[in-house]
Amino acid sequence: MRDQNSMRMWMVLIFIVFVAGSLAWPFLTADTTHRHANELADQWIREIFTPAEVATAQVNCQATDSDDNGYVSCTLNIVRNGESQLIPIECRAYLVTNLGDSCRPLVPLTMGVRR
Repeated sequence: MRDQNSMRMWMVLIFIVFVAGSLAWPFLTADTTHRHANELADQWIREIFTPAEVATAQVNCQATDSDDNGYVSCTLNIVRNGESQLIPIECRAYLVTNLGDSCRPLVPLTMGVRR
């Protein structure tokens, strides 16, 4: 009797994990990651820059998290003081695990160690 209940419990658990994974899968595609990162970048730009700078801002985010840190690399092109500037930033990659910062300035790597 105990073995049957244990087996049923494991089957239900496996089913729940399968269903949850199936529901989460659309949120983990490259297109969704790209779109989500671009949306976060647009929000971040509106919080950081002046309205005149926001009007000129163009952002392009990658579709994959190449270094597996939860962020995708983005390039922000903005006109400041009449000059075009490229600013590297990183934005959260996944909608499901969107904890902490939305976007942040890219921290350069030096000899494999973050500054």
